[in-house]
Amino acid sequence: MMPFLKQNELNSVIVLRDGLSILEPADAMDIIHYSICEHQNPAYLQ
Repeated sequence: MMPFLKQNELNSVIVLRDGLSILEPADAMDIIHYSICEHQNPAYLQ
């Protein structure tokens, strides 16, 4: 997924409360999704 993410999305700081030991692939996808949504352009399309 890294080639498809913008630099500001890749530079997001993520804190895992329980560490990497219990991180599932679906959890990682949720984090990526959140990062993309968080950095989207706030302009509205009309």
